[in-house]
Amino acid sequence: MVAYPEAKIILVERDVEDWYRSFDATVVTELFNKVADVIVGYIEPLIGSQIGPMGRKLLYRYFHANTPDELRQNARSVYKEHYRRIREAAPKGRLLEYRLGEGWGPLCDFLGKDVPEGLPFPRINEAAALKARVREVQWEKFKAGGMALGKHLVPAVVIGIAMGYWYRR
Repeated sequence: MVAYPEAKIILVERDVEDWYRSFDATVVTELFNKVADVIVGYIEPLIGSQIGPMGRKLLYRYFHANTPDELRQNARSVYKEHYRRIREAAPKGRLLEYRLGEGWGPLCDFLGKDVPEGLPFPRINEAAALKARVREVQWEKFKAGGMALGKHLVPAVVIGIAMGYWYRR
């Protein structure tokens, strides 16, 4: 709002319970499970990445939590507070409170654009897309971890074989 004082603000709010179910199933469950623990605790340090620990710290801080259970406990109140702060900060006339399912009409009216004819309003299953992306990133991390481990293991194995051969002579 400060950087673009003339920009219009579109606040897309969902039913808090619908949002919570999605947040829990995608964010909390996917980022705080045994696979994620292995990636964050072992693979990322091996490959020099801090993305997992940083992401967890950001979530914990934003949701005033120290554990995944506290994330869940605080999620609804933080969600409501987030929307309250935006409503208070947005200048009059620059905020559209858009509810999912309202279609093109309110959005186009607010932006001063014509409703696209013959073009259905886009809808994707964001939870499924996010879960698929998490799986891709996890697989990429495991591959990178294997490559990093291989850089250390292969020379050690070669040296071990060479030493064994040398001492048997």
